[in-house]
Amino acid sequence: MKFKKNIAIVDLMGGLGNQLFQICFAKYLENNGVDVYLSEEWFHKNKQLSLLPKRKPIFDLNHFELKSMSTKNDLNFKLLEGVCNVSFFKKILNKKLFQQFTGHNFLINDIKKYNKFWGYWHNFVFIENQELYLHNSLLKNKLYSEHLQDNSGKTLLHIRKSDYKIINETLPESYYLESLNIIKNSGGFNSYDIFIDEENYDHQNKLFKNASNVYCDINEEPIITFSKMMNYSNYVLANSTFSLFPAILSENKASKIIYPQPWFLNQLYNSPVKSNWIPVKRN
Repeated sequence: MKFKKNIAIVDLMGGLGNQLFQICFAKYLENNGVDVYLSEEWFHKNKQLSLLPKRKPIFDLNHFELKSMSTKNDLNFKLLEGVCNVSFFKKILNKKLFQQFTGHNFLINDIKKYNKFWGYWHNFVFIENQELYLHNSLLKNKLYSEHLQDNSGKTLLHIRKSDYKIINETLPESYYLESLNIIKNSGGFNSYDIFIDEENYDHQNKLFKNASNVYCDINEEPIITFSKMMNYSNYVLANSTFSLFPAILSENKASKIIYPQPWFLNQLYNSPVKSNWIPVKRN
């Protein structure tokens, strides 16, 4: 395996939105002169939590002009990682030669010669100014491109239930009602559609009853649902990257985009959002 000055392995993991964050993070590293490879090992090595929905790789990395980690390169890198973690070498070499980074935050000045990135990297710094790159890359996927329509004036509410019940991070109804009032009072509101990942919702609840459409395509390919979510200009986000990226990519000057504050209750987590978006407290 022939290494350049700095090399990074970025692990892909989680669902569609998380994978887009990791792809953007890889591109961020590449734009800063790092030789980057993406690994799909997480999906194949039983590293997923059994309580959560089974995830799979969504994207063709060639569409994003990024490199996949080959089996040979992976073995060579693991050998290097193993040597650096031996206590004798660790004290001498590890701080300068190799480091594994996790979480959401990273400073490019902390880069080592060999780097392993295992995490979700939910930080707007890593996706800033990458809208055109993402848009052009996603268009290469036919399942995505064929479901795009005009997005003018429409409002989307995203409700995340299924796996968020397990981690106790579902948003209250009051968050959505307050958010709709904000959009209505701003003059940017005619009607709204709901996207929800659970079939057994209360059809008589006023939030659902007043919606123009409720979409619950839990058996649909995620990239198709994601593409349909692109067809809006106003967004009431769940605390989920699945609706975050459509809002980023579809925003125009007239858009109103609302997000929950705090993003998560049970994690130390800065909302990965734009400064002009509107926070609404979750009660």
